[in-house]
Amino acid sequence: MFIPKIINNIGLVNNLTKSTSLTNGLKCSPVLINSVQVRYRKAVSFRRYKQPDFRQKLLLAVCEPIFPRDHRPSSEKCFNLTELPPKPDHPYDVLLAKDLLDELKNSSIAIIFHQNQMNTNERRLLKNEYEHEGFALRYYNRDIVRIACTETRFKPLNDFAVDYHFTILFGNKIEKIPKLIRIAKKYPGVIPIAALLDQRRLLTIKQLETLPELINLDTQRAMLCHTLNVAQQGLLRSLNHHQTELSRLLKSHSSDESSQ
Repeated sequence: MFIPKIINNIGLVNNLTKSTSLTNGLKCSPVLINSVQVRYRKAVSFRRYKQPDFRQKLLLAVCEPIFPRDHRPSSEKCFNLTELPPKPDHPYDVLLAKDLLDELKNSSIAIIFHQNQMNTNERRLLKNEYEHEGFALRYYNRDIVRIACTETRFKPLNDFAVDYHFTILFGNKIEKIPKLIRIAKKYPGVIPIAALLDQRRLLTIKQLETLPELINLDTQRAMLCHTLNVAQQGLLRSLNHHQTELSRLLKSHSSDESSQ
């Protein structure tokens, strides 16, 4: 709140001209005084809690419940709960789940997307771009994923089917992964979140981007097996060193005694 502090300029000049004690017979020239606005703010007054008197405290103490308050939800308090019968799966969802399982078994790489709001035209254009690169984009829902992956080795995919929509991309060309990610960046309706490699390993998007820069996976596996075999042979050699030395010494002593 602004309270203007204004000095009346005209009245002050008139008083100066009329006063003889101040002018002493001299003629005063008019003086202009600027007015300044000063802001006054009151301190914030917090409302202090007023303690109840003795009678109010006594009433509150009497009204306190004897039994402790039950903080359980109403679903646990009710003693007449009836469990709903399991809802059968839709036959069309069962057919789509079979197709999803076949695609997972026959694809070397599967990219999982989080789907935002998209219209039919955007979904069709995105699917056409991926099909032009040799990949298949499929739109499922979480019920189809549950039917397809519950009792298989693809069960961890159920954790990605939190939303109702489930978008997944199937393919076998690992060298085209950078182009697939660039296509996904053109459409804000889909966001890649994970990938399944060789039907057994889940990769993050950063790991997926560095995957084409590596050598062939078969060569990498062969190099890893060779390294593990070399380490195993060295460990066995070091463990059998003392036994071989002991057997050699015993054999040399036995040969010396037989020669004597």
